[in-house]
Amino acid sequence: MKIILFVILIALMPFDSSAAGTNEYSKCLAAQNNANVESAIEFCSAAVKKGHQGAKLTLGHLHFLKEVPDYDLATKWYLAFAESKFQGFQYGYAMLGKVALKQENYIKAMEWFELCNQPPYKGCSTAIEKLKKHNQSLRQVPAEKLIRSESI
Repeated sequence: MKIILFVILIALMPFDSSAAGTNEYSKCLAAQNNANVESAIEFCSAAVKKGHQGAKLTLGHLHFLKEVPDYDLATKWYLAFAESKFQGFQYGYAMLGKVALKQENYIKAMEWFELCNQPPYKGCSTAIEKLKKHNQSLRQVPAEKLIRSESI
């Protein structure tokens, strides 16, 4: 009888929305929608600590799109998302390519876009073609800009 009551109580308990950081991630998105970047970063960081993979990508966006972008932290989180192999992970490589472009590191950008473009995802084809067309002008870019960022 006690076992039956225990099973019934468990069945009646609400689903735990904090599983894998879902609750924290929801708060992160709400803070982001309200333009509260610091709170969004705080909530997304908590979601990552609880295992939420998508929060890594959002943290990358938050740092990349800040009023004063933090490219090192954006890189850290985009790379963590890409390496997670979570659904859509190749988008992390695409964003790493965009960070490299902002830093005028065209060679690294191409490397990231090529990783993004691996099968089955082909979402970086356009970026690769644009960089190939830009190749002629790359010869006119100072060498220090081509290899400037070691952190990417």
